[in-house]
Amino acid sequence: MTDTLKGKNRRLLALFAAANAGAAAFLTAGLPAATHWTVVARALAVPGLSALIVGVATWVLPARVKETLVFWRVGPSRLPSSRAFSKIAKNDPRIDTNRLRKRLGEFPRTATAQTAKWYALYRLHVTEPAVVDPHRAFLLFRDMAALSVLMLVLLGPLMLLMNLPLQRVLAASLGLGLEYVLLAVAAANAGARLVANVLAIEASAPQSDKPHSDPV
Repeated sequence: MTDTLKGKNRRLLALFAAANAGAAAFLTAGLPAATHWTVVARALAVPGLSALIVGVATWVLPARVKETLVFWRVGPSRLPSSRAFSKIAKNDPRIDTNRLRKRLGEFPRTATAQTAKWYALYRLHVTEPAVVDPHRAFLLFRDMAALSVLMLVLLGPLMLLMNLPLQRVLAASLGLGLEYVLLAVAAANAGARLVANVLAIEASAPQSDKPHSDPV
C-alpha cells in the first residue's frame, strides 16, 4: 500500500521539484542571466527524467530521517503512533476510549509498544478511504519536506560557488526554509490524522465484530 501511494505521489513530487528549480532561477540569477537554471527547470519538467530524479531523491534519506524532519523528534517517539493511545485517542472526541479498551485490552504505554499496537490496527483498516487519504497526504508532504531540505543543502553552496548576489542567495534559502516548515507542519497534521482515523474506525466497529485484543 505504501509503495502504491508513493507511486501515485511521484508525479506531484516531480512537479514540485520543477517548480522549485524554476523559483531558484528567478530568485538567484534573475531573468537575463538565468539560462543555466532554466535548462535545469526544463529538464526536471521532462516526465521520465523528473520521475528518476524524484525517485532517487526520495530514497536518499531513510524514512526515519524524513520522520525526524517532519515531527522534530528522534528515536521511537518521532512518530505520532508512539502517542496513539496515551495522547491522540484521549484528545479526539470521535474515539470512545472505553469502548476501544474493551476491544483491545489495556493500552500499551511505551512509545514502541504503542506504535506496534497501532500498526497492527492500521493493517486491518488499510483500505478504508479515511485511512488511505491522510496516509497519502502524509507521504506526499513528508517527501516534499525532505526534498526542500535536500534542495536547501545542495543549492545553497552551489549558489555561493557561482558568486551570486548574497541577497538573492539569502532570499532563495529563506524561501526554501519557509517551504520546509510549512510542509513539515502539513505532514505532521496528516500523520496525526492518520493515527486518529485508524483508532476511530476501530473504536466504532460493530460489537459483533471480533475484538482485536491480540492483533496479528
